[in-house]
Amino acid sequence: MKNKLKESIGNLQFTITKKMKKTLLEIIVTKQLLDENNLTWQERKLLELHFDKLMKWFSNELQTRNPVQIKIFYSFMENEIDE
Repeated sequence: MKNKLKESIGNLQFTITKKMKKTLLEIIVTKQLLDENNLTWQERKLLELHFDKLMKWFSNELQTRNPVQIKIFYSFMENEIDE
């Protein structure tokens, strides 16, 4: 079972749309901005809200477009943690 899961995880192919790629890039840029210390409290809060919104959308889109792959991934991670 363990070898079968490892083989499955290595062959996973996720569906990633252009909008998902664009959003992922925006997530990275927003995170970099948040990591900088020269933001005002208000700027930081606005960026945090924007970051959370992007992350939720991306996560939902990834799970919606790749339900089988996500299930296999979670199963693999669960088995790795148990060992």
